[in-house]
Amino acid sequence: MKDKKATPDRLWPILIPDARIPLPPAAWVVLNIVAALTISIPFVVIVAFLSGGLWLANEMRDLLEVHFAAGAQLPLIATNVLKLLLLAITGRIADILVSCIPHLVHEAREGLKNFDPF
Repeated sequence: MKDKKATPDRLWPILIPDARIPLPPAAWVVLNIVAALTISIPFVVIVAFLSGGLWLANEMRDLLEVHFAAGAQLPLIATNVLKLLLLAITGRIADILVSCIPHLVHEAREGLKNFDPF
């Protein structure tokens, strides 16, 4: 069975307690929660972007339905194309961000190693 300390590629905890920095265990927990929230902020922005875009597509459909005859397919097609493009763009951005998480964790750990409390 592998030793947990022997696997440096695990992502949690982000900041591993260091004996050089005199902090209680609760402070390390708080620091790890703050680091996790910092890494997750771009994903919250992506969800907000996606929901705002879906709302905009629905508003656009309602606006187009007013200007076209009842039963016209253009509003439905236009909003579905917009939703697909929005989903593709947000999916690609999320894919790029997910691939950056290990690098962000590594940089946070390196920054902690180079930290001089005094």
